[in-house]
Amino acid sequence: MKKVLHICSGNYYGGIEEVARLISSEQLKNKLSSEVVYFQKDFISKMKINNRLFTKVYYFFRFIRLVRLERYDILHNHSGGLLIDIFNLMFFPNTKLISHNHGCRLRIYELKLEPKFVSIIKQFTAKQIYKKILRISVSKFIYELQNKYERTSPQKNIRLDNPIDFDKLIDFTQNSNMGTQYNCGYLGRIVHYKGLKQLVDFAIYEKQNGLNYNILISGPGDFANEIEKSILENKLDQIVYFKNDYTSRRDFFKKIDIFISLSKFESFGLTLYEAIFFGKPIITLQKKSIDRKLHPFVWCLTDYTPQQLLCTIQNIYDNIDYIKEKHASEIKEFMKKKYSISNYIKSLEKIYLK
Repeated sequence: MKKVLHICSGNYYGGIEEVARLISSEQLKNKLSSEVVYFQKDFISKMKINNRLFTKVYYFFRFIRLVRLERYDILHNHSGGLLIDIFNLMFFPNTKLISHNHGCRLRIYELKLEPKFVSIIKQFTAKQIYKKILRISVSKFIYELQNKYERTSPQKNIRLDNPIDFDKLIDFTQNSNMGTQYNCGYLGRIVHYKGLKQLVDFAIYEKQNGLNYNILISGPGDFANEIEKSILENKLDQIVYFKNDYTSRRDFFKKIDIFISLSKFESFGLTLYEAIFFGKPIITLQKKSIDRKLHPFVWCLTDYTPQQLLCTIQNIYDNIDYIKEKHASEIKEFMKKKYSISNYIKSLEKIYLK
């Protein structure tokens, strides 16, 4: 029986970790020995280490010791960290190495979030590394960006769209006559680049103009305190309800009419896909990562302004009955087939054998 280790850098609950857990649990059903390790959770030192460099060295020491002890056949890196791929290649050259491309580094390139010379060095290094390590891109959008920035050959850059755990998305019927608790909502990690500051900004605009499209924000993350502070300072508690943890998918989507994601970059956008599966229209700043077949449920803003977001929300309420009647059933069946975890595992097993 082959032993697979899925590697995540964080200890938080996000789309990357969720996909890694889903793949691992399904592999266990298919007679593979599979587990997930989280650098910032499983390798924490009992002694306090204040130096960031020493912390990373300690993480890698623990990781290398684990892999040598357990003798894994496949190291499947989900972290997005080029450093982990380099270490895997240096210390375990005879092990099957997979680098799962969730778009973390590509987001930095695309949005120009670091000095250009740093990006150039990373891209050059990555080009050499991925001549030897197989890269799995989670969507067509990410596959194309991988070719654009790190110029990975087609033989080493494989597109395999993320799976969705439909068993957890318990179906429910929703009246097209909106009667839910909240007009709009966001579910996901509360981090600065997800556009949550703009969502709070929209709530301020609502209050100033006597509007009342209430908003549910749910999820944990580094930006949570700032969001809570902004809601309190601007006295938005009658418009915005913030829950600093994850609720169940079914409960969340049952409470909202429209899903809003104002992130400028989504590699796949797991919760966006789940929203569409539940028949919820989504508002986003970019739809390149979303399959074209799902676009009837997608409203894309050219750029965020409170006025444009308001106009889009009103437009959705005017048209959603027709959209649901014409497309909802067909789209749901398409998603079940294309993003099935069982089909995904079969494709992944073929990749492991390459």
